[in-house]
Amino acid sequence: MVTVGQAIPAELIIRHSRSWNSLDAKNGEVEIGDDDELEFFYEIQHSLEVWLVSGRKRAHFSAKEGQVHKFPVLLVPLKAGNLLLPNVEVKQIIPIEQGGEGVSCETDYRSNGESVLVLPDVRSTTVRIDSPFGEDGFGGPAPVR
Repeated sequence: MVTVGQAIPAELIIRHSRSWNSLDAKNGEVEIGDDDELEFFYEIQHSLEVWLVSGRKRAHFSAKEGQVHKFPVLLVPLKAGNLLLPNVEVKQIIPIEQGGEGVSCETDYRSNGESVLVLPDVRSTTVRIDSPFGEDGFGGPAPVR
């Protein structure tokens, strides 16, 4: 549980694996070796009304088989409720030399559908009471804190 406006340190972990390659790809029809680096980018997708994300929301990175990349981010909830974590999209960057031909890319979202319970910050509350006499006695609103 966290409160609205409380920063949550998080870490985006991306691990590259080719263990799900199809048999055709492993038999050499796609000319990418296990030691070749592939170029990728990620993007954290979030609702601007729900989350404030600090850190790299988009990044370009290279990965070999089994390589792990870690990216620190800071999540700040902007409203109370049971909030779903932001989604992450990972795509391969296809070099121009390959003419648009790339490998298929599949992403396993381990935190997909996970949520955080965010409570309102009740340490201070502002209440506004409209008074017929007002602050100055002439009918304007009178704020009360």
